[in-house]
Amino acid sequence: MNGLSLTGITHAYDGRAVVLDASLGAPAGKLTCLLGPSGCGKTTLLRIAAGLEIVQHGRVALGERVLADGDDRRHVPPEERGIGLMFQDHALFPHLTVFENITFGLSDPAPGRLQWAREALARAGMAGFADAYPHTLSGGQQQRVALLRALAPEPRVLLLDEPFSDLDVNLRLQVREETLGLLEETGVTTLMVTHDPEEAMFMADHIAVMNEGRIIQAGAPKEIYFRPADRFVAALFGQVNRFAGVVEGGRVHTPVGTFAAPGLADGRQAHVIVRPEGLRLALAGANGPSADDPAPERNATPARIISAHLLGRSSHVHLGAAGPDGAEIVLHAHVPGVFLPETGALVSVSVDERQVFVFADE
Repeated sequence: MNGLSLTGITHAYDGRAVVLDASLGAPAGKLTCLLGPSGCGKTTLLRIAAGLEIVQHGRVALGERVLADGDDRRHVPPEERGIGLMFQDHALFPHLTVFENITFGLSDPAPGRLQWAREALARAGMAGFADAYPHTLSGGQQQRVALLRALAPEPRVLLLDEPFSDLDVNLRLQVREETLGLLEETGVTTLMVTHDPEEAMFMADHIAVMNEGRIIQAGAPKEIYFRPADRFVAALFGQVNRFAGVVEGGRVHTPVGTFAAPGLADGRQAHVIVRPEGLRLALAGANGPSADDPAPERNATPARIISAHLLGRSSHVHLGAAGPDGAEIVLHAHVPGVFLPETGALVSVSVDERQVFVFADE
């Protein structure tokens, strides 16, 4: 059985295009994350998949069944698509109990699905809340109920729109893990919209990165992280160090060293992105990174500590280093564990080249 596919989707509101020739596949039985910043068009694409928006240009199919086609004006109504949708705000019915909310979409509920609903509530740790009303539940409990309601009719595809955005950080981690376990247990094909790269990396079998209405890159999480297609994707995972230079002898010189520029001709202007976790720091006079570290490192650069802050599992360090014109530039580094040298302390900076990305100046 094939999954959900959207092909060549273009959509506009009041003449302003918000989705531009976007194609996306959600493989059967897998979880696909549509990842991008707010306003990039990802929720519109999800609404088109659900049938809440009529396709203007392009095609939506579930396996071999065409659900919508902008060319021949075909449009299967949302309730006939076999697709479940969980909204960002959960949208629970306030006048219905938890159990009634979950079973609401079952027009003629079979005993087996009613039993599934009871068992699913128990697995979610909410067996005692079947007769409760939504306003008595916490945000995490409401999220669980909304998910079970979307799964109750056994949809072929489940669409999730920023499902964890309203939860606090600690609860988000817990509910996210519970949700992933439930989705893996049911085996339902899932397309989830998120603006959180860490969430996408944790949840997804497959990630599609979207920006300004276009799908920029799609692939496995590891591919997206280690082989970004452009500067936008490379910088998607947080603050980065950016440098500009000219390709000479197949390499680009930066204040933290020279790096290979495969595929770029000499004389070409290039942009170099170095992720903060790619900078390795050692206090001046101390031993540098271990010689048996498998990371390809080179280009030791002197720098001074501007500030260091402990984030818990890692330390965020601001550094000052000499720029190309002699003026000081600021570097950002993430160091595992506790690394809190005094302001002004001298360090040696080396680079893990797996976290360096060179792109042509567009």
